[in-house]
Amino acid sequence: MSETPEIRISTQALKVLRLFLENVRSEHSGAEIAREAKVGPGTLYPMLSRFEKAGLFEARWEEVDPSEVGRPRRRLYKITGAGIRCAQTALSEVQVSRGVPSWT
Repeated sequence: MSETPEIRISTQALKVLRLFLENVRSEHSGAEIAREAKVGPGTLYPMLSRFEKAGLFEARWEEVDPSEVGRPRRRLYKITGAGIRCAQTALSEVQVSRGVPSWT
């Protein structure tokens, strides 16, 4: 696998990647990502799966007892180093193509 895998970066993917770049150490549930990035679940979950397979994200199941918290366990996603590099590259390319300086 190359350092930055070839993966299609759509407008929705840019929204998701931008969310993860806001705090690269945080984990987000799918519902939180959908709400914050305004991406529907039919688009989001296949994208998260592709990002995970490409090594851009890591995912794990929340370690809680569903009966104690009154809801199903959540799958939590975190961006990897390769994901950070891919996101930064993709976002800077979009800014350059729009004539926006990359430092904004």
